[in-house]
Amino acid sequence: MNTKSNFKIDEKNTLFLSGYFGRDKFSLNNTFSNTYGNSTFNLRWNHLINDKTFSNTSLIYSDYYYGLTLDFIGFNWNSGIKNLNIKFDLKNYFNENIQFNYGLNSIYYEFNPGEIKPIENSGINYKNLNKKYALENSAYFDVIQKVSRKVSLRYGLRFNQFLRFKQNGLNTYLESNPVNFDSTLGIYKGADPIGEYNRDKTTIKEYGNIEPRINLAYNFNNSSLKFSYNKLKHAIPNFFFTSTTILINFSLAFLLLKSSDWVSNNYFGLIHLYDFPLWIKVIFGILLLDLVGAYLAHYVEHNVKFLWMIHLVHHSDHKVDTTTANRHHPLESLIRFSFTLLGVFVSGVPIGDVMLYQSLSIISTQFTHANNKLSKKLDKFISYIFVSPDMHKIHHHFRLPYTDKNYGNIFSIWDRIFGTYLDLDREKLIYGVDVFPDEKKNSRIKSLLIQPFQKYQKPTLSKEV
Repeated sequence: MNTKSNFKIDEKNTLFLSGYFGRDKFSLNNTFSNTYGNSTFNLRWNHLINDKTFSNTSLIYSDYYYGLTLDFIGFNWNSGIKNLNIKFDLKNYFNENIQFNYGLNSIYYEFNPGEIKPIENSGINYKNLNKKYALENSAYFDVIQKVSRKVSLRYGLRFNQFLRFKQNGLNTYLESNPVNFDSTLGIYKGADPIGEYNRDKTTIKEYGNIEPRINLAYNFNNSSLKFSYNKLKHAIPNFFFTSTTILINFSLAFLLLKSSDWVSNNYFGLIHLYDFPLWIKVIFGILLLDLVGAYLAHYVEHNVKFLWMIHLVHHSDHKVDTTTANRHHPLESLIRFSFTLLGVFVSGVPIGDVMLYQSLSIISTQFTHANNKLSKKLDKFISYIFVSPDMHKIHHHFRLPYTDKNYGNIFSIWDRIFGTYLDLDREKLIYGVDVFPDEKKNSRIKSLLIQPFQKYQKPTLSKEV
């Protein structure tokens, strides 16, 4: 059942009212029945401020219900989610190419995890799981700009705050840690509670973040291509380490130039052992740079304790995406650069080949770290020669032996030749490192900068995930 109506108060003010009530019920031979549905109510006030500006103020109530009756066992199960939403949106059409949007929003949540009620003569005991309460607040400002007839840009800022309220029956734990890691068994175990919260006006936990957002759209005749990014909190430390990586590599670039000139002029390196055709020298040189400058460097970082603690900054990202590609500690940037120099001396390539390799390396790392998915067959096919997204993301799995496999940068052949290739279903991937599980700590720049100087811990061996 649903209803819609509107009331035009005057030329500048209109009320819109809508409601919905629905219930679905499925039953089977008087042994079991399942009831679920939603009730919603929406009251919206549209106010025209002038010919370019208008606002919408909305009051929204929602009540989702889920019920289950098992006659053959003898109980009823009731659960649901209720929320009350108050929001204000203001739109201003500055001119035909620019639109400003402002907004405030507040949502109160009541979660009912479940209530078990025994049916008459049932052996089931009554059980009521504690309800949970929360409040979410947000404010935003963004701009929609028409750059050209086909290109549009949307950018702005959004502030989000989430408050988790206290309640009866909620346990407290030592150092606020409800799980402990058992290093002997290699598993996480539930901790023993030390107390209980009582519901009052304070909160258990509060989260608040400012999130810049950007969206670029290119319109074709009947479709559009869009690019957007809005996970800036996650990206901030990654952008910081990307900037340090760029700074270090640009500062030391003259060493690559001098080294490549010297090996070329003195015919030093493996590509000069025989008078190969130019195209063979280029391919052979890139392969050697990838082997020494990337695969070998990566392998050593995982097998030398101090270097692993430096490289851990890269692995401690819990949300692997394109910003993760250059999330390297400044010390690792120096280490990687040293191996690249070694690759130049081993291969003997000129600066043009070095630049070509570096360009291919950037493309490859962005491709393999990006939050995208190819078809499993295509990804597998690519991985026979080149490092594919799934192949590299397996390397970012949180436990051994996966963390110490798939070291390749551009070419996957090194992992296959040296026996470091390993496969895993992408659906089972969990990013991070199991002995450094604190995602909040692993997103702080200060904590990451001192990461190499923490106590050494190697990922634990994995059981079947």
